Amino acid sequence: MTKRTKPGDLQPATVAQAHLDLSDPGKAFLGLRQFAEDNARETIAWYLRGRRLQGRLSKALTLATLLLAASGGLLPLFGAAEIELPLLGAAKHYNLYGYIAFAGAGACLIFDRLFGFSSAWMRYITTSQTLQRKLEAFDLEWLAIWLKVDKGQPSADQQADLLELLHRFRMETLEVVEKETQTWIAEFSRNLMKLDSIARVGKENLESRFAKPRQRPTGEK
Repeated sequence: MTKRTKPGDLQPATVAQAHLDLSDPGKAFLGLRQFAEDNARETIAWYLRGRRLQGRLSKALTLATLLLAASGGLLPLFGAAEIELPLLGAAKHYNLYGYIAFAGAGACLIFDRLFGFSSAWMRYITTSQTLQRKLEAFDLEWLAIWLKVDKGQPSADQQADLLELLHRFRMETLEVVEKETQTWIAEFSRNLMKLDSIARVGKENLESRFAKPRQRPTGEK
């Protein structure tokens, strides 16, 4: 499973960290179950908190993009109709303001794509729901085995079944988190490449724009 040790971190927690009474198999297995469930719930809670933050940022950028794009389309119309709006000054400048608004909308969209707020929000929703589903399945499978346990002491076969169930639940949970992490790494790498490409194109455009034309030597035809 995983354990959140401080804000922003999601780190693995091992079974060795669980305090188990190995002299009593029944209590030891109940302790293992509690340990597995607690760590799964902590991981789900971490993704739910992250989902709320990423969701706010995604919605804010989406709203800003829509408002700026709408302004970019409407301002030239107001300018053409010579309708002056408060704080914007003369209507003849509205075309320029429209271009600026469209540029702002594009910047918000690029910012969201590069830093992945919307995609992270969707990943966090999917991951938290997947973990919750696996936790529910684990609880039901555990209950099905434990109902057959006599006086709280599982037999050798039941202990093997419980250990296999715990192992499978742990591996499945780690796989879900690992898959989400790998998706984030791949997306982050692609975004860095896009950012580098944008910066390189911008640099080339600036260099070509401000480069001085080559002077032809006197007398050269």
